[in-house]
Amino acid sequence: MNSRHRVFPGKELIVVDAHGSADLKATRALIGQITTTPGYDKEFEILLDLRELTCEISTVGMYELATWMAPPHPALPTRRKIAIVKSDGAEFNETQFFALCARNRGLRTRVFRTIEEAGEWLDVSLNGEVDD
Repeated sequence: MNSRHRVFPGKELIVVDAHGSADLKATRALIGQITTTPGYDKEFEILLDLRELTCEISTVGMYELATWMAPPHPALPTRRKIAIVKSDGAEFNETQFFALCARNRGLRTRVFRTIEEAGEWLDVSLNGEVDD
């Protein structure tokens, strides 16, 4: 899996583009990388663009990942929203399951089909900046 992390301080937003193939171990590593991104701030919102990522995580793995990311000792500390963009199909449904598990543990997480929908929920104007 490869990823690119960009911080938009004026928008209080961190955008992560990931592509390739990811299993539970690689996904945990990606989450760890987000928190070490220069400019990371737990007060920023996070947009995870996973449209180009093939996920190889079981349902149990999705549950474990949500539990691992959530309070009281979150792997991805943020007080704001986490928007996930994922294309239609079975992986979209699996990502929805992850988001549900994460919400049940206190994370403000939702899954969207487009960057624009995610931007509306995050209440940030993306103006094509993050979709290049």
